[in-house]
Amino acid sequence: MVPKKYWTFRFPLGTTHGAPYDYDSNIPLIIASKGLKKNLIDQNCEAVDIAPTIAKMLDIEIPEFVDGKPLF
Repeated sequence: MVPKKYWTFRFPLGTTHGAPYDYDSNIPLIIASKGLKKNLIDQNCEAVDIAPTIAKMLDIEIPEFVDGKPLF
């Protein structure tokens, strides 16, 4: 079963993630640190892209077997 948009089966206990609607599957990612340049990446990405992005920021080599890709 798929609930109606903005409805959940968990009421009144909270919510879950995984509904097929944009509001539940698209989230902003903000990385902030002293010395980082301001950069806006306005594209869809996957959760597997987060670790390679942070690795690149830290100048850590990203192994070839990693599924994700750096966002910049």
